[in-house]
Amino acid sequence: MLEFIRRNVGSWIVKVILGLIILVFIPWGVGSLRSRRAETLAEVNGEPILHKDFDLALERTRDRYRQIFGGTLPEHFEEQVHLKEQVLERLVTERVMRQAAEAVGVRVRDPEVQQAILSVPAFRSGGVFDQRLYRMALQNARMTPEDYEAEVRQQLLAEKLGALFATGITVGGDEARAYYGFQNEEIDVAYVRLAPADCRDEVRVDEAELEAWYRDHRERYRTEPRVRVRYLLFSRKSVGKVTVPDDEVRAYYEEHKKEFEVPERRRVRHILLTVPPGAGEAVEKEVRARAEALRRRIEKGADFARLARRHSEDPATAKKGGDLGFITRGTMVPAFDKAAFELEAGKVSAPVRTRFGWHLVKVEKIEPGRVKPFKEVAREIRRKLARRKAASALAARANAAYDEIFELGGLAAYAKRHGLSLETTGFFTRSAPAPVLGDDPDVLRNVFALGKGEMSSLLRVPDGVLILEVLDKEPPRVPPLQEVRAKALEDYTDEAAEGVCREKAARLLAEARKAGLSAAARKEGLEVRESGFFRRSDREAGGRLPAEVVAAALSRSEADPLPDEPVAAGGASYVLAFKARRAADPSGFEAARKDIEARLLEEKRRAVFQGWLEAARKQAEVRVRGTL
Repeated sequence: MLEFIRRNVGSWIVKVILGLIILVFIPWGVGSLRSRRAETLAEVNGEPILHKDFDLALERTRDRYRQIFGGTLPEHFEEQVHLKEQVLERLVTERVMRQAAEAVGVRVRDPEVQQAILSVPAFRSGGVFDQRLYRMALQNARMTPEDYEAEVRQQLLAEKLGALFATGITVGGDEARAYYGFQNEEIDVAYVRLAPADCRDEVRVDEAELEAWYRDHRERYRTEPRVRVRYLLFSRKSVGKVTVPDDEVRAYYEEHKKEFEVPERRRVRHILLTVPPGAGEAVEKEVRARAEALRRRIEKGADFARLARRHSEDPATAKKGGDLGFITRGTMVPAFDKAAFELEAGKVSAPVRTRFGWHLVKVEKIEPGRVKPFKEVAREIRRKLARRKAASALAARANAAYDEIFELGGLAAYAKRHGLSLETTGFFTRSAPAPVLGDDPDVLRNVFALGKGEMSSLLRVPDGVLILEVLDKEPPRVPPLQEVRAKALEDYTDEAAEGVCREKAARLLAEARKAGLSAAARKEGLEVRESGFFRRSDREAGGRLPAEVVAAALSRSEADPLPDEPVAAGGASYVLAFKARRAADPSGFEAARKDIEARLLEEKRRAVFQGWLEAARKQAEVRVRGTL
């Protein structure tokens, strides 16, 4: 099934690349002819971590941070967070975990990885695994199926080890009650918010101070590297129309009928009664008994969908009468899958136990498997073969040109021989690349790795394949103040305004200690706002107060109503004063108890597992042989 998923994830061009020998000679995305490092970077109990594995993990981590920061990492970000060291430590920890798991006989097998992937809600549509959603998710994350499977395998391994080392951990009723009280006590505060926008008019810009400020913050304005290139594009459109004879279409159909098989589908409903993690035998029996009772009611004529709406604890399907839509064999967890495909249409299963709890399964309709007839798929096959031929022709043309360019000594000589015009870009950066290159991070990384005068290998871009030569390259630089004066002045004013706000907040707090917050604010002409009662578990108090202010407010009391200093959050300064506190409503405890116990149990298990993993990491023999 993993191979099946891989086979269906790739776009047509990927399939063509894998299927055509000529494309082996295109060094897609290599950027230049420099070799990759393959030597050992480190060893964990004798198991190597290769430079290439580290480089791949590092670049993937960079990509994730680039997405967070909107495309470009802040200057010196990697050094500030010790990114390379973080990545190496993660690779070391992964190997320690895998080695320790093998030592105690814990392994993750392919069917488990398969089932975990098939069960991800983001990859499901109408209750079944959707290849399109899976493919899009991996493309957006810039991951291959193999990469994602490795991550899932590592996660499953951690879960198995966590369960193994957490045996016997329990949560007492007093712990749950104390947690409920802690999370649900409520507090009401008054506060004054001083934002930089309110203080900008009080900032007086002094040229000497601005210049001194810029010297201290100049790295903030360091430019990105810039390159200017000329290139030759082999566009897909240049291949022209490709014809595919009818006999080739028919031959493909006859040789690849398995591609056109439609598996048996069953429309299924279910009722789920969940069992909390770590629940004891008594709870297990009680939940199963409830499932048996519901089944007896169905056998006596009760409507399955109505009972599902009332009793099912699956939030995704309960309101739909338990309807999972059509499923195919292998898309559900094994026990559920087995029950669903053994039932006759209209029948209801005995209670089925999965890791989610106890299910009752009903098969509404069965659609037998079939092979799509030739007429139904002929157009699809013809398009696929046409794309394959076009890709082959484009690859052959690009490869031949690449060889000739090397023989002639460069792009200019090739263009002159063939009467072609080379396109030239202006200067561009990684975060704002030339449109012809697209935004593929691998392509951009390879372009920026080239030196002035160097030529790339064949690069796959949105419009086809291109070869480029770097005409000019500018290293990062810190521009003089006058070049970025407008931006620097704005930033300086914002920062100075924050300082003014902090000073005003400090004066306000000092006055509030004497006369109270309301009187102090009135004297300064400032507005006092009311938070209303809010709980610790509220992410933001009524959507108005940031987490830093919520935390400070919850530490105040009637005896100590004011904080030691103004609270800084989001560039603003807050002065707050305690008004009232009320204890958690005890009547809500029982309704929340199950969720609280499950949460505390998970936290305890995670702490035990993390402690074990840290101990295993300390005992491991780690040798770093290369340089990061």
